[in-house]
Amino acid sequence: MSGSGFRGVSADQDSRFTNKEKKLMKAMKFPPEFSTKVDLTKVNWDTMKPWIAKRITELLGGLEDDVLIAYVIEQLEGKKTVDPRQLQISLTGFLEKNTSLFCKELWQLLISANETGTGIPQRFLDEKAAEMQRAKEEAEMLQARIREANERRQQEERERLERERAAAEERAREEEERARRHRESYERALEEQRKKDDSRRRSRSRSRSRSRERRRRRSGSRERRHRRRSRSRSRDRREKKQRRRNGSRERRRRRSRSEERGAERRGSESKEEGQGEQREQQRGQSPAAAPSEERDKSPARRASGERKRSPSDAREAGAGGSRKRRSASPSRSSGGASGSEDEKAQVEAAARRKALASLGK
Repeated sequence: MSGSGFRGVSADQDSRFTNKEKKLMKAMKFPPEFSTKVDLTKVNWDTMKPWIAKRITELLGGLEDDVLIAYVIEQLEGKKTVDPRQLQISLTGFLEKNTSLFCKELWQLLISANETGTGIPQRFLDEKAAEMQRAKEEAEMLQARIREANERRQQEERERLERERAAAEERAREEEERARRHRESYERALEEQRKKDDSRRRSRSRSRSRSRERRRRRSGSRERRHRRRSRSRSRDRREKKQRRRNGSRERRRRRSRSEERGAERRGSESKEEGQGEQREQQRGQSPAAAPSEERDKSPARRASGERKRSPSDAREAGAGGSRKRRSASPSRSSGGASGSEDEKAQVEAAARRKALASLGK
């Protein structure tokens, strides 16, 4: 103390200013992995960052804390080495009881990343391999399912084709059987038709021979009937001619009778007129007065006589007048009778020709 102006201890020697972190480190128990040093520059942080974020979120109960995740990555990335004990102490306020678990798992992964030489922890490689294996297995299972489905579909398609082929063969057999039956029935029908045609031809030939015989008989009977008809027609024509002649004779007789009766009536009337004139002359009347009286009386008398006459009397009177005229001139009446007879003969000949023409038609 004699050589210096101050007396006492330094800050390191003073217990009041001791490092509390060192004391905490000495007081805490750390896992043995923390004693292994890790070169953080060899770590592939692209694979570590997703794990850090996922694990912190899991330890926080599903709460994603971006600040804490960024803080942890900042403490590790870009540094050569880090003391895991200090990292655990700095994260205790955030993760609390889960801090030691997180730091232990993190340091184990970093040690494994240094040992693999790829910077990727073996756990990640194993997980990736397992994942790839699972994916491969799943792909194989999927392929197997696809193959099974394809095989099943192909089998079903083959079975369907087989059924269709069998059905087609069955239909073909049925069609063939139907065609055979149809052909047999057609042949039977043709055979029956041939037999019917043969029997029809035989019956037709028999009927033709019979019809020829009948035609011969009919032709003979027809000729006989024709001859009979022609005979009967000629007989009828002769009878008609005879009837016409008889009728004309009867008409001539009637006409001559009516003419005779008219002549007799006119003769009796003339006789009565002559007798009346004689009586008038005997009474002393002049012959000129009598005709005048007769003329005065004649219209009424003539009208009454005409009213009393019938049409037949008038015809008879006309016939009587014509007969009187013929008697007055016998030569001329004989000539007129001959002319009327010629005209009648001509009329009868024309009627005969017409009757013959109608019969011929």
